[in-house]
Parts: sequence; C-alpha cells; structure tokens
Amino acid sequence: MAHALSCTLLFTGALVLAFYWDTVYRIPAAIALAALYGLGTALSWRRFQSLSALSGQSFAATRVELAADMVLLRSRL
Repeated sequence: MAHALSCTLLFTGALVLAFYWDTVYRIPAAIALAALYGLGTALSWRRFQSLSALSGQSFAATRVELAADMVLLRSRL
C-alpha cells in the first residue's frame, strides 16, 4: 500500500510540473509540491516518533497474560 501511495504521489507531482512547465506558474507549482511533500514528511515523521515512543509499552498486556499463563502451567506440572 505504501508503495502505491508513493508512486501515485510522485506521478501526480510529475504531472503537475509537466502541466505548468511552459507557464509562469512553473516555480510556484514546484514550490507548492515541495511544501506539500515536506508537510507529508513532517507528519509522517511525527507519527513515527509517537509510535516509537510507545515501543516499550507494546504488547504489555500480552506479556502480563503470558507470565500469568506460565505461572499457571508451572503450578500444574
């Protein structure tokens, strides 16, 4: 899915630049695309950092349940 989105964004950007290439809007279109890609990158980086900060808590409930199951299994052996 991420590859399809990346290809779509790059193709659309190239299409926008091709459309505005022979006009006076060539530079503003390139700047707008760069700003849009920069904003997308910043939002993606922020989301990545917030998910990375939760990595220590990932599967915390599962680990607790597994530990309880191990105690239960060892008590029955």
